Amino acid sequence: ALRAKMDTPEGKALLHRLRYLLNGSDGEGMPVTYSTARKAYEGGDKKNSVMDKAGVYTFGHVAGYGLLFQLTGDQRYAEWGRQCFELALDGQRDRDDRYSWVDPGGALRAGPVVGWMAVGYDLCYNGWDAATRERFGRAIETYQTGLYSKWGKTDVNLEQLVSGTMPPKSNHYGMQVGGAALALLAITQEPWADQQ
Repeated sequence: ALRAKMDTPEGKALLHRLRYLLNGSDGEGMPVTYSTARKAYEGGDKKNSVMDKAGVYTFGHVAGYGLLFQLTGDQRYAEWGRQCFELALDGQRDRDDRYSWVDPGGALRAGPVVGWMAVGYDLCYNGWDAATRERFGRAIETYQTGLYSKWGKTDVNLEQLVSGTMPPKSNHYGMQVGGAALALLAITQEPWADQQ
């Protein structure tokens, strides 16, 4: 059904925009620009930097390439998704320096990163070999990272995100719990996953 929709005028427009955002042109290759930030709020005092241009790496790239893999069946997209997942594990920051797999700018930022990486994992799943799926899946399962906030650096893990580090009335709660829930859905029932 999605493949049929991609041939509609609306589907074509959406895919054109996705491809443009992935690499600044046609989506046929890796991002062309990467943030040079090394931590969240590198400017200090809650000042984040944002690279506002197409083709810059984001934590959504794995999912973007995964969607193209699902729609086309072209193995290259799963491979580019794999490379983007590797970049995240290595600490590559998003176009907005608050977002990163490694040391994001608080649990509010960690939740969406974990969630979208899990969506990308799910979309690229059949394009990756078993060893890659397990390695990335275990990275999701054992997610733990330092968080930078005005109170200093603290650690957070997937279990804490599932519970939320803020009360349900906080706007941070849904971002944390929602992202962690997507992560759990992506890896549930894997033979190596701890179902507890």
